[in-house]
Amino acid sequence: MVCKAPTILGLPEEKLRSKIDLLSSTIGCSIDSIGDMLCKIPKILGLSEKNLHRKMEFFVTKVGLEPTYILGNPMLLTFSLEKRVVPRHYVLQVLVAKGLIKDVVICTLVPMVEKNFVARYIDQYSNTVPGLADAYAAVCAGRVPPDIRFRILLSTAANATATTPFSVEEYLVATCGLTGAQALKSSARISHLKSASNPDAVLGLLSGVGLSPADIAAVVASDPLLLRASADMVGSRISSLRRRVGLTDPQIGSILLAGGAIGLRSGDIASRLEFWIPFYGSFESFLKILKVNRCILTTDMEKVVKPNVALLHQCGISVCDIAKMSQISAWLLTLNPKQVEAFVQCADELGVPCNCSSFKYMVAVTSRNSKGRVAAKMEFLSTTLGCSADEVRSAICKLPQILGLSEINLRSKIEFLVSEVRLEPDDILKRPQLLAYSLDKRLAPRHYIVQVLVAKGLMKDVPFRTYVDLPENDFLQNFIDRHKNVIPGLSEAYAAVRAGEDYLVATCGLTASQAVKASRKVSQLKSASNPDAVLAHLSAVGLSRADLAAVVAAEPRVLLSRADSVARRFASLRGRAGLSDPQIASVLLAGGALRVCSADVSAKLAFLIPFMGSFEMLLKMLRRNNAILCSSLENVIKPNIELLHECGLSVCDIVTMAQSAAWVFTFKPERLKVVVKRAEELGVPANSWAFKYIVSAVARTSEGSVAARMEFLSTTLGCSVDELRSAVGKCPQILGLTESKVRSKIEFLVNKVGLDPHYILQRLVLLTLSLEKRLVPRHYVLQTLLVKGLIKKDLDFFHFVCIANGDFMAKYIDRHEGAIPGLADAYTAVCSGKLPAKV
Repeated sequence: MVCKAPTILGLPEEKLRSKIDLLSSTIGCSIDSIGDMLCKIPKILGLSEKNLHRKMEFFVTKVGLEPTYILGNPMLLTFSLEKRVVPRHYVLQVLVAKGLIKDVVICTLVPMVEKNFVARYIDQYSNTVPGLADAYAAVCAGRVPPDIRFRILLSTAANATATTPFSVEEYLVATCGLTGAQALKSSARISHLKSASNPDAVLGLLSGVGLSPADIAAVVASDPLLLRASADMVGSRISSLRRRVGLTDPQIGSILLAGGAIGLRSGDIASRLEFWIPFYGSFESFLKILKVNRCILTTDMEKVVKPNVALLHQCGISVCDIAKMSQISAWLLTLNPKQVEAFVQCADELGVPCNCSSFKYMVAVTSRNSKGRVAAKMEFLSTTLGCSADEVRSAICKLPQILGLSEINLRSKIEFLVSEVRLEPDDILKRPQLLAYSLDKRLAPRHYIVQVLVAKGLMKDVPFRTYVDLPENDFLQNFIDRHKNVIPGLSEAYAAVRAGEDYLVATCGLTASQAVKASRKVSQLKSASNPDAVLAHLSAVGLSRADLAAVVAAEPRVLLSRADSVARRFASLRGRAGLSDPQIASVLLAGGALRVCSADVSAKLAFLIPFMGSFEMLLKMLRRNNAILCSSLENVIKPNIELLHECGLSVCDIVTMAQSAAWVFTFKPERLKVVVKRAEELGVPANSWAFKYIVSAVARTSEGSVAARMEFLSTTLGCSVDELRSAVGKCPQILGLTESKVRSKIEFLVNKVGLDPHYILQRLVLLTLSLEKRLVPRHYVLQTLLVKGLIKKDLDFFHFVCIANGDFMAKYIDRHEGAIPGLADAYTAVCSGKLPAKV
């Protein structure tokens, strides 16, 4: 019986035996009994061991079923625990607790059709138990029932309560509204809770200050230890906040949501709030700091906070300025006073005296950056701007905030100001506030607008500082609104550069229209740190700003590549494929940026470069088909080459094919076999010199298109299919031309030149020549020379149009320029589509 089980779901023997052993040990019965059960419901074998274990545990411990009962009703194990069993058991317990029904056998309740269950047990009691339907839906969705507290309802049923053990994880989900993942994480911190009585009381206090179920879930997830705090103590502390500090319930709720729960459970925070709220000037300002640093509610006021305030006050910083410093460095006042002393000393060593207005900013900056990082930033500015340490120190004294900017941020701004705006490094040192402005939101957009206005002649060159320092409204009024009627779309272009597309324009160098299009593909970018690093790697291989713009415009998703992965792949191209940096740059510009940055293609290039004969040949193919870099080398490229080689094509022939039909390499091998077969059906044998061209032509057109093209040529030229097949074998390229092009050329050759269709059939290469650039201009010259009697009438037209351009010019233009002045100009005019003057 057991041996038949694997044939039901195809389970491996070990896995099958493991599940049977689990069921046997859990239910406490023999393997034969399990075999009988599986014969009734074989789909149980499809359930995971974890799933089976959870269901058995629920039915035995929560519902109170005997294992032998489950053995006799195995269908119970096939129903969803979360979507059916738990919600229906919940409703059953509520109705029993309310005395509305007697004990119902769950075996009859769970299998019921949903519609019948809702009608029998939900709708029938909706008036007696308001909100029962919403509660059922909430439990099905894994949320807290909105109006019905399952645990409170069951408190009236003493027996049920006594026999049901308390589960912290279930309580967090069912009563507090946490998700399963949040509950799993939070339950570890309050695992010793044995009863819901105190947590229920705490939740009641939270509801009392106006927190919604979603707010309560957020507070508990942030600090689950709050449920351990004594409800009486929490209640007295909330009352103290109302009475002593004068806070309203919404304000108390805001403190809890901002991370204040940790303070509320740790002690009476009324005295702290009496200090902090006046210190910061308003409750809203205090709330902003609390969201960043909730330690202000737990740090010792007498040993830490007040000594730090006194130290900064001794340095000449007013209380108002100290509060402002906290906006920049919220952790400053809660740090060890010795650390704050070190920050003050560091600021002083940087040459900013205590009585200077920028001293408070320097202290705030040094508190967020180690001494080593400050020194490294100073060195970076000195090297990048080409100035001395004293000059950098002088600039930092004017604006300490620039020490808080990243090197990538500073570098991009300096490069823009120097290369785009043409400022000298000395100008930047004299006005360091330029480095504090946003490159994306201010510097680049404003410079872009002024450049447009100067190009349109609406203003002369304007000094950069005169428009970059203007408040936004003044800039809009003087540079946008004043000229928007003369330049339609100016305001929209400015808005586009500043919003969404600003990084692509300012940093990557894209135009506004390119940025609008490209931004859709990188909308998930939330920070410039990784894209900046990617651009740095691209620049390192020699791409100029214009090259970077071209690469990003062609494939914006390159900015989503991990910067460290890009660095490794470039290193692999150098080491494994032997490429130089200029060659890597060429691959990127040829359309390989996304492929190179998203995967290691060094193995493909190490194979393809010698196969194609040179790096330049590979580059030509890559420009036509960059998919070559993402196609499997072993499963696609090599099998295709081997197939073509088996057809009798040499490596040289295959390379020639790749120049005209680059996609042949990236076809699925099965598709290429079909293409080869179609080429043979056209009557061109594999050992023919034209076979490679016919394969190229067929590869670019569908089977229906080839048949339609053959039918069209046969009808137009008035020949049989066999005659045409023979002619196409000599000139396969004809199959790649559109019907409209072929028709216009045939009509010209027959009606204007006077050629016979059979003549054209024998020389199909005529139809591959350009009508506008070759056939019409040379026919014009031929007619002119015939009229002048300078050539014989029996000159072969095919020879006349097929001769190389240099030879044609020497033999038919330059030789007769003296006899027919202006012939060369007339020929050039016809080639460009213009009507020539009379010759």
